[in-house]
Amino acid sequence: ITVHDTIMRGRPKLKKDKLNRYKLKGATIRRNKGSTKAMDAEKHINANSDDDGTNIGLIILNSKYKSASHSDLPGVKEDGKSMEKMLNGFDEVEIVENALDIEHVVQDLASTYKNKKIKSLHVHYSGHGVDNATVEIDLNSKRDEDGKTVVDGVTPTGDCLVLCGGDLYSVHDLKIELLNFKPERLILTLDCCRNMRGITDKEFVKLRHKEQISNEDLGKIAVIHGTSELHTASDAHTFTQELDKIFMEEDGEIPILQIVSKVNQSWRDQKIQQLCHHDIVEIGSNWRYFMWPTSSIFKPSNEEGSGKMMGSSNDDMAKQVEDLRKRVEVMESQKQADKKTIEENKEEILVLRNELLENQGKKKKF
Repeated sequence: ITVHDTIMRGRPKLKKDKLNRYKLKGATIRRNKGSTKAMDAEKHINANSDDDGTNIGLIILNSKYKSASHSDLPGVKEDGKSMEKMLNGFDEVEIVENALDIEHVVQDLASTYKNKKIKSLHVHYSGHGVDNATVEIDLNSKRDEDGKTVVDGVTPTGDCLVLCGGDLYSVHDLKIELLNFKPERLILTLDCCRNMRGITDKEFVKLRHKEQISNEDLGKIAVIHGTSELHTASDAHTFTQELDKIFMEEDGEIPILQIVSKVNQSWRDQKIQQLCHHDIVEIGSNWRYFMWPTSSIFKPSNEEGSGKMMGSSNDDMAKQVEDLRKRVEVMESQKQADKKTIEENKEEILVLRNELLENQGKKKKF
């Protein structure tokens, strides 16, 4: 077992490392506007026009921690490569590395896209996480309520992301900020630990106020956790890399409601002791036919043997046919790109082989 295999995303590290400071509000940010080779075709086919809305991706990769309580995470770098590939068909993807202030990054990004119609917003996080049960208290707020000594909490509780400086950022607060984009769909994939940190019963604490998310917005949000509640997440066999494998097996498109079952089955087949989990509010068929990451809506031609096309109008049927045509074109483009890559590799092998034979001939002369 290597040291890499023993790292868990949420487990404190044993000794302090010196880390460099990070620029731009505590993070390195880069932008990816489109892709190369096979997935270029998917971008041009599936990217939506301004009228239909824009698909935006935000990938947050926290691998280098300044906090003495958290180890660095080598696996996060590979997660980033995998997720960047899977979101290659999006109109724009922002990649943030080693963030000290995720909320500020999200707010800046929201201001950038405030005048755009967002069809789909996908936010991915790889790094340390925790189910926080220990809160910092405001001693100046200490008071008596109903015969109990009460103080206000100033730190987030529940599922939290661990920033590179060691501070916590609530997943609930992240959702609130992301809703400012006003997306038609909001998808979060969180590849981090969810184990509990500390419990105290010495004082009664009034937790920091949580803003309510409306029922309408709840129906737009899909959160996929890389591990189950109160469990750790491996940095060696990550959810993101397993999702990438399923993504390739499914030809670059997965029904979002099947992601968890497919990843969990794959892990079980490999005897990996981890289970991912999703938090999706289903209202009728709002997520039933949603394909990730292309954001297409693909309804089967029949359901439960009825033999009838889903949808009540010719427009619905025409949209289904168009979605199917686009999917076929993506798969054909993928095959053509793979074929081109194989030919390029063959040419490279031939050049290297000739160089090798030439070098061997020179050695024989000596």
